[in-house]
Amino acid sequence: MNAKEYLSRAIQIEREIKSQLEYLSVLRTLVTKATAAVSDMPGSPTRNTCKMENAIMKIIEQEELIDAEIDRLVDCKKAMQLSIERVENPEYRQVLRMRYLAFKSWNEVAAVMHYNVRHVYRIHKEALKSFIPPQDVS
Repeated sequence: MNAKEYLSRAIQIEREIKSQLEYLSVLRTLVTKATAAVSDMPGSPTRNTCKMENAIMKIIEQEELIDAEIDRLVDCKKAMQLSIERVENPEYRQVLRMRYLAFKSWNEVAAVMHYNVRHVYRIHKEALKSFIPPQDVS
């Protein structure tokens, strides 16, 4: 795994979490739209009486998946931070931290560093050359 692939893992996990949160929002919307129909007609004996409970269980399962992904993201960022700290040049570390740990856009990185975007690209390119990803990560 090269430096950019290693550093991009957190961004990929973050995107997965956002996707799962969107799905959770859809599930919650569906549950809140579920209404009970009140009628004096006898119900069907095969009718599923647990629809609301099933929907709530799906929400809980989705929340557990999201929690696991968040834990994975925190662990990934912690390992990445330790690896970034091994880069000797402080300017390189700053670019790597902002881009891969804080998920800042290139324009935001350039604004913070008071450089133009093209110069930040050059710094980033050199930072990636000096970054050595851990060998035990797949």
